[in-house]
Amino acid sequence: MQKLEFIRNLTDYWSQILAAIAVLIPTILKILKEVNKYRKGRLTNHVIFSHLNELVSCVLPVWVGDNSLKSQLIRKCVRIYAINMCEWLHDLILRRSWDVEEVSVSLSTMFQKTEQCWREAEIPGIFIRKYKAANLRNVQYLHKQIHRANDSEVYDSLRAKKLLILSTTEFFFFSELKDLDNLVLNLNGELEAALDEGN
Repeated sequence: MQKLEFIRNLTDYWSQILAAIAVLIPTILKILKEVNKYRKGRLTNHVIFSHLNELVSCVLPVWVGDNSLKSQLIRKCVRIYAINMCEWLHDLILRRSWDVEEVSVSLSTMFQKTEQCWREAEIPGIFIRKYKAANLRNVQYLHKQIHRANDSEVYDSLRAKKLLILSTTEFFFFSELKDLDNLVLNLNGELEAALDEGN
């Protein structure tokens, strides 16, 4: 009789435990999902994304005081470049592993896509060629940082590698913009001629 009582109590105890687990599992899964979402979200909240979005939506429409063809050219180029850069960085964040060659190739592909978009937007070839030449050192530096993230013991986690590239890209991208005005000024006669031919 006592044995049956013990078995019944034990069965009730485990039934309660299993019922509690059944209730807790969805809650635990929900919490883990939120934590995972938060972890991913932290990189997507990197300041470069808000800066790129502000640049495209707020700054460019009023950037470069006049409405000359050269001003329109700069706005169009930077907008295309910023959108492509933002897409590349989002893809970088979604990576589940760090294959240095794949990341490096994806960066080159982004630059090629940007150039193709510029051509489709009828940006003069003289501007594209001069911009690529002026920007070559910056591009090489960004590729170097991708390899550095792979080789360095400091950036030993996937997250650390991504964070390095996000921060480096922010500096790299916005420092380039400072050089655009000089590039346009140095192209003054050639660029105006090319823009006049397009009209």
